[in-house]
Amino acid sequence: MDKNPGSWLRARPTDSLLPHNVSAVTLSQLRVLLAVEEQASFSRAAEHLGMVQSNVSAQLAKLETALGVHLVDRHAGCLTPEGRVAARHARRVGAELHALDSDLANLRGEIDGVVRIGLIATAALWVTPLLLHAAQRGYPAVRVIVEEGTSVGLVDRLVDAHIDLAVIDGSAVRSDVIFEALFEEELIAAIPTSAHQPSDYFIGLGELAEYPLILPAPHTAYREALDDAARSSSVTLRPIAEVDGVRLIAALVADGHGAAILPATAVHGWPDGLCYLRSIRGLPPRAIGVARPTIAAGHAAIRAVNALLGELIATELAATNGLRPPPDGVTSSLAS
Repeated sequence: MDKNPGSWLRARPTDSLLPHNVSAVTLSQLRVLLAVEEQASFSRAAEHLGMVQSNVSAQLAKLETALGVHLVDRHAGCLTPEGRVAARHARRVGAELHALDSDLANLRGEIDGVVRIGLIATAALWVTPLLLHAAQRGYPAVRVIVEEGTSVGLVDRLVDAHIDLAVIDGSAVRSDVIFEALFEEELIAAIPTSAHQPSDYFIGLGELAEYPLILPAPHTAYREALDDAARSSSVTLRPIAEVDGVRLIAALVADGHGAAILPATAVHGWPDGLCYLRSIRGLPPRAIGVARPTIAAGHAAIRAVNALLGELIATELAATNGLRPPPDGVTSSLAS
């Protein structure tokens, strides 16, 4: 019997934190791996890092030895499946180091750091100028990097640690992200004035299906939501075109190429008389919100920008037709 029952608590305390093979991994090696992934070439990665190519190869070989797997397919010039997993964790390590630096600065009363935020196109149009202006005014030491994408693509980049926050359609939320609704937006029928004028301010999906429709691309979260609503109403939506990108669809409608179902943010700012805009009976609004990974709390700068984003949108809701606050408590980790 152990005469000192508490001794096991003190024995080799770092073992649970650093497995013996991972303890040999260096930040320099992880940086090289990410450069090879980004540049898809040893030579370009070396140039990007300001290193000679032999040093890049040596660092990567040491990392492969430490992890016991091949990380790069030398013939194809791309990462192996194991390499992609390692790169995802390397980005998370980098994010945690940025979080450490930002949180230490926060203890000194400073908010600084880099915040990478992705937005769907319709939200990006009106949110980005507001956010960048407010962040520069309120947090001048914070650098905000904005990218645009689809909801599904942004969730993938969020989970892979390419971005810190994502403003997305709530229908694209998965179990590995936390989603907090920022607003609900009405889905609106936009019909060119060259077509016959709808009989009422409200239009049903059946009547809308009689117009030549431009629909979102198949298998996108937005398209699936429209198809589900159509099935519930026993309506078949037959498109004359399927387009990947709500902004492009809106531009095509504005030019008179067809009708479409557009979110309120896509038609925000359109001049009167450009198109017939009608509310759609039986089509629920879509929830737009901010998503973040379940595995990362986010550093002080991320938390500050997240809070600022919510404040800005809450202020703008009353001034934007078709938008309204979300129901209380729409914060969750949802299965896809």
